Amino acid sequence: MASTTETTIETLLNESIPEGNGTFSIPVRPDTDPIQHILFLVFGALGVVGNGYVLIVFLSSEHLRSQQINIFLINQSVADFLACVVLIITYKDTVS
Repeated sequence: MASTTETTIETLLNESIPEGNGTFSIPVRPDTDPIQHILFLVFGALGVVGNGYVLIVFLSSEHLRSQQINIFLINQSVADFLACVVLIITYKDTVS
């Protein structure tokens, strides 16, 4: 006889992952505002474009890459760029 904890975990797993393709999606909360959806996409897109531009400028000039403060700015721009990409990807998955 299975314990209550095992049964609960089994039930949660069976409800979270549908039969078939083996993927699951996080449901969108019904109380989210459409403006929130637009803001997520706008901030994500602006972050990708802006940080992409910063990376292009810094990486195209050897003089800018030689100073230590600029290396810090490049690292920050890469981190922010990747965070914006992840925001867009995870947001897209929660909406669809």
